[in-house]
Amino acid sequence: MIGELRKRILALLVLTFVSSAFIFAQKGTVSGKVKDENGDPLVGTTVMVEGTQMGTLTDGEGNYSIQLDPGDYNLVFSFVGYDKQTKSVKVAAGETISLNTGMELEGKEMDDVVIVGYGTQRKRDLTGSISKIGARDLNDIPGTSFEATLQGKAPGVQVIQSSGIAGAGAMVRVRGIASVGAGGDPLYVVDGIPITQDNFANGDRGGQNNNPLSSINPNDIESIEILKDAAATGIYGSRGSNGVILITTKRGKRGKPTFDFSTRIGLSQPTKLQSLLTGDQWLQLRQEAWENDGNTGRAPLPMGLTLEDAQGVNTDWQDKMVQTGVKQEYNFSMRQGNDKIKTYLGVSAMNSESYIVGNSYQRLTARGNVDWNILKNLRVSGNFSLARGLNNRVDQAWAGGLGAAQSTLLPIYSDTLNNQINPLFKQTVVDWQTLEYRTINNISLFYEPIKGLEINASGNFDYMDMGDDILEDSLWDTQNHTARAKEWATNVFNWSTNGYASYKVNLPEDHGLKIMAGMEAQKSVSRSEYLELTNVYKPIYANPSASENTDTINTVNPTERWSFVSLFTRVNYDYKKKYFFQATARIDGSSKFGRENVYGFFPTVGGGYILSEESWWKEKVPVINFLKFKASWGKTGNANIPNNARFGLFSSNQNNVTYNGDSTIYPTQLENPFLQWETAYTVDGGFEIGFWNDRLTADVTFYNKKTRDMLIQLKTATSTGFPNYWSNVGQVLNRGFEIGITSRNLVGKFKWTTTLNLSRNYNKVLDVGDTAPDALAGSGDTRVIEGQPLGVNYLVRFSHVDAATGLPVWLDKDGNETMTWSENNRVVVGKVLPDVIGGLTNRFEYKGFDLEALWTFSIGGNIYDDAAKRQLGVFTDWNMRTDIINRWTTPGQEGATYPRLTMNPGTYGGLGSEWNLNTTQFLYDATYYRLKKVSLGYSFNGDLVTKMHLQALRLYVTGTNLITITNYPGSDPEVVRDQNGPQGRNISPNVSYLTPPQERTLSVGLNVTF
Repeated sequence: MIGELRKRILALLVLTFVSSAFIFAQKGTVSGKVKDENGDPLVGTTVMVEGTQMGTLTDGEGNYSIQLDPGDYNLVFSFVGYDKQTKSVKVAAGETISLNTGMELEGKEMDDVVIVGYGTQRKRDLTGSISKIGARDLNDIPGTSFEATLQGKAPGVQVIQSSGIAGAGAMVRVRGIASVGAGGDPLYVVDGIPITQDNFANGDRGGQNNNPLSSINPNDIESIEILKDAAATGIYGSRGSNGVILITTKRGKRGKPTFDFSTRIGLSQPTKLQSLLTGDQWLQLRQEAWENDGNTGRAPLPMGLTLEDAQGVNTDWQDKMVQTGVKQEYNFSMRQGNDKIKTYLGVSAMNSESYIVGNSYQRLTARGNVDWNILKNLRVSGNFSLARGLNNRVDQAWAGGLGAAQSTLLPIYSDTLNNQINPLFKQTVVDWQTLEYRTINNISLFYEPIKGLEINASGNFDYMDMGDDILEDSLWDTQNHTARAKEWATNVFNWSTNGYASYKVNLPEDHGLKIMAGMEAQKSVSRSEYLELTNVYKPIYANPSASENTDTINTVNPTERWSFVSLFTRVNYDYKKKYFFQATARIDGSSKFGRENVYGFFPTVGGGYILSEESWWKEKVPVINFLKFKASWGKTGNANIPNNARFGLFSSNQNNVTYNGDSTIYPTQLENPFLQWETAYTVDGGFEIGFWNDRLTADVTFYNKKTRDMLIQLKTATSTGFPNYWSNVGQVLNRGFEIGITSRNLVGKFKWTTTLNLSRNYNKVLDVGDTAPDALAGSGDTRVIEGQPLGVNYLVRFSHVDAATGLPVWLDKDGNETMTWSENNRVVVGKVLPDVIGGLTNRFEYKGFDLEALWTFSIGGNIYDDAAKRQLGVFTDWNMRTDIINRWTTPGQEGATYPRLTMNPGTYGGLGSEWNLNTTQFLYDATYYRLKKVSLGYSFNGDLVTKMHLQALRLYVTGTNLITITNYPGSDPEVVRDQNGPQGRNISPNVSYLTPPQERTLSVGLNVTF
């Protein structure tokens, strides 16, 4: 019986084996080895079967193997930093095919296609200066907004994160500051749409500007091109003088659906907090100041506190305002396509807490991009996005929050303090949220009626709905209301349309000519209002109908409108693919300018010569595989001013003053019908070079940009009856150079790539007409002065502390010592702009591991600490920094850093107020070197990924702002004080006033493709 059973089992096993072998024999096997340019195995290369989800990764020896049904296939080999390779193979049943592949470095980057505005070009054909940043570099640094991730990655581009508060934006400057009163930010264009980008749409309530770019999900971005010189920006004419940033979002690709999921979870802390006096130290020094002023007895304390109340109290308000912020981000997207339709769909959710208690920014986004080939020569594309951003607000800087913990919240105050100076108490009784909805959409048509002629047309719509809502509990509202709800509502409708045609002229083989011409129209309508309700229980956004049943204050601001209409053309010519010429011209008409100057003309020309294309070059200079010279000239403009700048404006009197019983109005702005474009004339030249088959590449550019007819809001004489008016006054020069270097130091199994970019900008105000220094002013006594850089610190020079009296010694205008304070002794002593900015990136790869470190640096320039005059000067009801310990205390004391303590500003040479103590004592060198990012990742090998039915799997950990090297004693040398207007943003970004420092973050992430 047992023997019979064994025979049956054996027969079954044989049958199973034969059946399996038969089934297995129906498939074929493709295997081989993938090697790099040196013949070494390329570990982790992705091998995909085109049009399917089948694929694998090469193992530790560079080997791969795929089983396929009989048929014809294309295998696609890809690896980061190498060009894709596609190999065709025919598989027969049971056949084993050996297919080895050698990969080539992406060193042929000059063949990359870049977006140039209304079209694309190969990088090698460009005559202008354009920096391209890919998707990988846009998602490597945690943040709520994409522009912050540009820092240190493009020469000539200065990026400064404004603060560490959630939802904060960054200040971006391309080749310096070129304007006083007009906006200095570059133009942002998303998929061909010039978007709304007003940083001041919400004012500066709470010490924070609005960030209009935070609604764009960085994970949806395919690439960013930064257009810098006139040849590149000229096609945008009147809005190109500050540079143009082109954002291209991801699109569908041919093949079966591919899904990407990524998540990142992290923690954040402030990079540095101020060192403040303890409660006992503060009491001791206040008593010292009191007695130094000739008083006796106990010094009076704020808020009616007695010494007994204050002694022993030592509340660390900074510690109470700071938490460990938790950051979470989740992205999911799908790409697919065929010959007819290609689709990209992406959704994202993010919740980013800052290190400040009660502050967070939440964002939900959805995007859909579709390309539909209706006919072989007719395509319709659509880009659709929707974003919801919720900012849980807290006051910052001068408005309170952490700023209050560093200023008015004294260590002698108990943490049970329940009044309006305690931001923690405010958070329990005041609910403050800014809710924004944003949608950016367009539909475009591409038609090629005949070979070489391409016609493009698009209609675009950008809509922003922002509500800033505050609900104040009765414990906060002191007017006997149950509660008070306030809402500042802003709606911006931005329509645009463009149409252009390009024609590639059929010329003899050595010649290439392409002509493009088109038109564009844009209109923007902004509506805003203020609504206040009393005796309500919910914020207005949660109970919009409450206004019908409660006491209401409703202020509707006048609707603001502006419009553009433009004609433009571009001509590109090349000869033998080594001589290149480009010319652009654009005519812009704008409703923002006076009736005498509605239209402006903006031409540019550029040329390039690839010397390495000469027939003798490779033999004579084999080390240099690529050498190109380029130069350009052009005129661009700036139209970023208020919509009503040219009009005469009036306002109703706010103090109920009447004339013969009638209400009154009064003038606020003088009309200027001759107001015109601010224009910039730029000359640009440089070269691009590649050594040893692009193992080492460099891009060096020199530029000279002169801005004329600057748009400035000028003050008028009081006798005119008008406080100010807009005019075209003055000139400013920006001159400098940029260097971008990429070196592939090691290219074998162990890879090491270094990227360095740095830029030097020289800035000088050439002319400001007859305006006095104080007429063009910014925060912290920054000024615009002829012959100086745009934005200089205009301060009284501090010399030393007099050893005998302990009083400060100043310098007058002529450099003579004086103990008398006078603002007439102010001179130029510092500047806003740094001398050199840049970034250094090193990337290492070994097998599945990758390590990347980014250092950013800023050399030169100054920071003025506008709060220090209250924390290190006259002893007031503010916190004092521990630096004040090094003060003068006894006659004959030499080398004291700070004068003797006083509670009377007049002690310091007749100073009128401590708020006027703007001296060089609080001016510091702004130089810093910062380890902006360190990231360590691992991409899992092919066997594991295949078993999990995945295409790719990567884990990584990232740290940001880990090390900062600087002599600046404040919280953070990377500072931009948020301002309520472009002039302050242009000339005072180096003024810190209780600005929250940057975040130090540590995060863990996962990327999966299946």
